[in-house]
Amino acid sequence: MAVLPVHEDPWDVGPVEARRIQVQLGERVVLSPLPPEPATVVGRGDSIEEGRTIAAIVAFLYPELVPLDAARANPLAVPCRGRRSAS
Repeated sequence: MAVLPVHEDPWDVGPVEARRIQVQLGERVVLSPLPPEPATVVGRGDSIEEGRTIAAIVAFLYPELVPLDAARANPLAVPCRGRRSAS
């Protein structure tokens, strides 16, 4: 199954501006307790290398961890200005 972007990201910003945007959007995150027993959990993994992203998402029935659905994008083109530094 191919994963297609919902919208193209028109932003063309450098690392400093990207960080500012991340902090601004992070302030909008609402943290609240989960229900006592979630029925579904999702795991995701991604890798960015040379301006290409490979991503996968898997939904599981919880607590049995039976796979319900999966999707992957390989490769998905993304704008990339270089490698991230480890922090």
